[in-house]
Amino acid sequence: MTGRSARLGLVALLAASACSQPVPEPSPTDPPPTTTTVAATTTSTLETAEAVARFEACLADRGVDMEPVPFDAGGRPRLELVMRGLDFSAPETAEALTACAEPLSAGALSLDARPDLREGVVEALAAFSRCVRAHGAPGFPDPEAGFDGVGGPFAADDIPYSDPDLGRAVSVCGERLR
Repeated sequence: MTGRSARLGLVALLAASACSQPVPEPSPTDPPPTTTTVAATTTSTLETAEAVARFEACLADRGVDMEPVPFDAGGRPRLELVMRGLDFSAPETAEALTACAEPLSAGALSLDARPDLREGVVEALAAFSRCVRAHGAPGFPDPEAGFDGVGGPFAADDIPYSDPDLGRAVSVCGERLR
């Protein structure tokens, strides 16, 4: 994952967090959460709390000071609440986020169990894409079809990194997601 795709992936994480709606507490009769192993890639889906703890520890090891990530009533991490204070333009921060994003992209943010939330996140990402295009980066893509919260929402090869207005547009439009 490149620094640029990690930053855009983190914008997507922020969008997913910003779009999360409070959900009722789990019922005592609900089955316990499970960990799923995907045989094709031999990576396992991390429990959300474990993935967030790894993410936080990794950032701390790389000198990125951040408050602990809170969780909403549905157990989803509220990344947007703690990342507001990070300087995304600092090379050290960008490198740390790139290096530390893996636990979060290993399934902890999967939206498969919440089709309503997935739809809201995809709508927010589509609005983000329209905003970026309207603010000077006309080649910015729409989110990937079937985006489920895991991995990057935009095809890295389709992002116009050479567009001089991309950084400013992403910054302006990222603020609107908060």
